[in-house]
Amino acid sequence: MNKSVTVNDVAKAVGVSGRTVSRVVNGDSNVSEKVRAAVNKAILDLGYRPNLAARSLKTNKSFLIGLIMPNIDSAYYRAIQTYVGNACAEQGYHVVIEKVGPDEESALFQSRKFLGEVKLAGVILVLGTVNSPKIRALVKAQGYPYAAITTLDHLTDFPSVIANEEAGEIALANHLFSQGHKRYVVVTAPPDIQYSRGLAFESQLLGLGVSPEHIYKFEFDWHLPGLEAGRRVAVEIIDRGLKCTAMFASNDEMAAGAIGSFLSNGISIPEDISVVGFDDSAVAQATWPQLTTVRQPIDDMARQALSHIIQFAAEDMSVTTCPIELILRHSTAPPKSAII
Repeated sequence: MNKSVTVNDVAKAVGVSGRTVSRVVNGDSNVSEKVRAAVNKAILDLGYRPNLAARSLKTNKSFLIGLIMPNIDSAYYRAIQTYVGNACAEQGYHVVIEKVGPDEESALFQSRKFLGEVKLAGVILVLGTVNSPKIRALVKAQGYPYAAITTLDHLTDFPSVIANEEAGEIALANHLFSQGHKRYVVVTAPPDIQYSRGLAFESQLLGLGVSPEHIYKFEFDWHLPGLEAGRRVAVEIIDRGLKCTAMFASNDEMAAGAIGSFLSNGISIPEDISVVGFDDSAVAQATWPQLTTVRQPIDDMARQALSHIIQFAAEDMSVTTCPIELILRHSTAPPKSAII
C-alpha cells in the first residue's frame, strides 16, 4: 500500500516550501495565483488529502462552509450545490449542506440546530432560505461571515450575488414578441414565496403593447418537482382551451414538463406553442425540442459568494450582479396557429 501523501511531497513536486503549500491549503490570500494553481494541481495529481481536524486545531479556524437551502430537488439547486462545492474546494474549504423544511418555522428550527452544532467558517443562503427575515437574522447572530446566492435584489441587510434575471426575462419577452406572438402564458410562484421570476417578462410584454387580457398567469406549486409542476400547468391550459402561442416557464424543468404534456396531447412544439425556460440547466438540451432559455453563471455566482465570505466585512451589504445570456434553441418559432 502506498504511503499517505504529505505536505512535503506536494511541496517537492511544485518546488516550493511546505509552509507555502499549507498557506494554499488554508486559504491564505497572500499567495500568487500562479503558485496557488500549481499547488492545487499537485494536490489533485498526487491525491493529497489535508487533515481537516488537524488544520482546524492548528489554526483554530473552521474550513467548513454551511450551505442552507430548501429541501427541493431541482436542477437549479443541484447546480448551486455542485458549484459551491467546487468553489470551496478551489479555496481549501469544504461545503456542508443543510436542507431545511418547506415552511419558515421548520426551516428556522433546522437552521438553528445546524448552526448550533457545526463550527463554520461562513454561511451561504439561497432562494427559499434567504428570503426569510428570521433565518437571515439567525445567521447574522452567529458571528460567522455570510452571503447569499439568490434572485432577490432588494436585500439591504445581507450581501448577495444575483444574476441579472430581469434582463433575461426582458430578452425572452422581446424574442417572442419579435416572432409575432400575441397571446402568452406566464408561470410564476405564489406572491408569498417572494419569487419574482416572470414579473419582468410580463411587464415587458405590456410595454410592447400586448393586451393584459392576452397574458394568462398561472401560479405553480413551489414544493412540486419542476417537471410535475410544468405538466400540471400544461394540462390546465389544455383543459381551459386557452388560445395562446407562447409560454414562459419559471425554470427549464417546468418548461420540459409542459412540453412533454403538450406533445402527449398532440400539440406540437414550437409549431402550435413556443415554450421558453430559464437557467440553461442540463435539461434544456436534454429535452426535445431543445429549449430556448436564459443562462445564468451559477459557477461564477458561487465563487463570488465565497469571496464575500473570505473577504467578509460586516458593513458590506453590497449586491453583486452577474450577467446573463439569452440562449436561442428550437422550442420557439413564429406562431403558426392558436389551437390551444
